[in-house]
Amino acid sequence: MKQYTSNDQTAKLIELGFVPKATIKEVQVVHSRVEVVHDCNFTLGELIEMLPRCIESGSGSDEAVLEISYDSQDFEWFCGHRMVYNRGWRLFNGDYKTCDDKELINALYRYVVALKEDGVI
Repeated sequence: MKQYTSNDQTAKLIELGFVPKATIKEVQVVHSRVEVVHDCNFTLGELIEMLPRCIESGSGSDEAVLEISYDSQDFEWFCGHRMVYNRGWRLFNGDYKTCDDKELINALYRYVVALKEDGVI
C-alpha cells in the first residue's frame, strides 16, 4: 500500500494551496557542508486531515459524514460522504463527488482535489 502522494499529486495539491509538512529524508556531508534532503510528499494521514468530517446538505439540517471504506469484492477503497436517513445509511447524492481506487492514497487524493475545486474545503 502506497503511503505517500506521488510528485505529480504533491505538485497539484501545492498548486491548490495545501502546504506539505516537510520531513527530513536524508542528511549528507558534501565537501564539508551538511546537506539536508527533504521529503515534501503528503501522507495518508495528512490527506485524511484535509477532509471535512461532515458536510451540510443543501436542505440545511442534514449532514453527510465522511466515510472511508474498503470493498473486498472489488478490491477498491471508497472515499466520500454519506447521509444518514431514518434507519440506515444511503450514499449522499448531493453535489459532492465520491472517489474510489485500488490504492487508498489515490482515492483520498482525488477526493481532496474534487472538494477543493468545488470550494467545499
